[in-house]
Amino acid sequence: MRIKRETIPKASEPGTANRLCKATGATPLILLSAFIALAAISLFPFSAPLTSYELALPGLSSLPTIVAHRGGDEAAPETSLISFETAAARNLPVEMDLRTLSDGGIAISHDSTTGNEIIHFKSTDIDLLSTKLWNSLCLKAATRVCYSTTTYREVLSHLPITAETVVENKQAEVSTTRLEKILARTGRAHSTLVESLDFNEIKQLGKDGFRSLYVVHKGEKIDVTAVARAKTEVLAVSSFYSTSLLAKAHTAHLKLWVWTVDRQTMALKWEHAGVDGIITDHPFAMTKLLAMDVSVTSCGITTTDFVTEALTLQANPENYATRRRHASSGSPCQYAQIEDSLASVPDVPYRTTPGARHSSCRSR
Repeated sequence: MRIKRETIPKASEPGTANRLCKATGATPLILLSAFIALAAISLFPFSAPLTSYELALPGLSSLPTIVAHRGGDEAAPETSLISFETAAARNLPVEMDLRTLSDGGIAISHDSTTGNEIIHFKSTDIDLLSTKLWNSLCLKAATRVCYSTTTYREVLSHLPITAETVVENKQAEVSTTRLEKILARTGRAHSTLVESLDFNEIKQLGKDGFRSLYVVHKGEKIDVTAVARAKTEVLAVSSFYSTSLLAKAHTAHLKLWVWTVDRQTMALKWEHAGVDGIITDHPFAMTKLLAMDVSVTSCGITTTDFVTEALTLQANPENYATRRRHASSGSPCQYAQIEDSLASVPDVPYRTTPGARHSSCRSR
């Protein structure tokens, strides 16, 4: 099996000298907020425990937990090491799928074959690949840069010990005994939720002492009491369920998360209902959207007006000053808050200007 890589330069891999490449082309996290500006303008790297990105978002502490589905696809392709690292550096839990390789290594991959996620490689069952071969493959991306596939071991070695992770053990390919040993050895048992769509597996995970997250199929009837008896910590449902499920979950002492939410209106609906967590492919944009919603609440702006103005300003940033000048007769707080919140999130060249982010990372 040959891999065509001559025209696909490798993306930088997080760590040491390559970390410089991660920041190349990306806007530094330099934020000016009202009280920070009185003291100084602070510059924080992606790996800072508390970034200026987080400090500047009003009401951030009141937001639901934003979970980066497969690491998210904003900073880099989902399931790449860079996507996991970038999300974790912003204190966002990262969700990933585990699959076993032929030599016992554990791959991070949603699919059981290489067909949908890998480029320049014929569709092959992942469990037939060795760790060495798996690590040499390139994920599908919006750029011509090669973002390498990764393994569970590599992800754990790069994420801070405090990083929250959500792992789905696909088809139970990794034995619970082995997973328990990995979490114990790496000191991550307290910060890892084991995810499953199989209720019998959830019950066994509870008996074995794992923190667990039960994912319910769309349209499936939910016995909240039974889920709570299984010692599940989090119940995750499709965003199309009724928000009335929240009260039942909280009565049973369960946290309720919704998946996979990428629509602004759906996210706002669940945030307003008081959901505990939102799993999304766009964790940075989602954090920004919900934080902006919180920040304008004191201005008496309706959700509809807020979304319209936020998306308009985001699409036409050159109109900020003009719009604010014309807002004097209306609600200047509206424009000031939205502008400040939008400015708090760095550009994501991976999505907006393909190729720019890794222009200096053309070789390993």
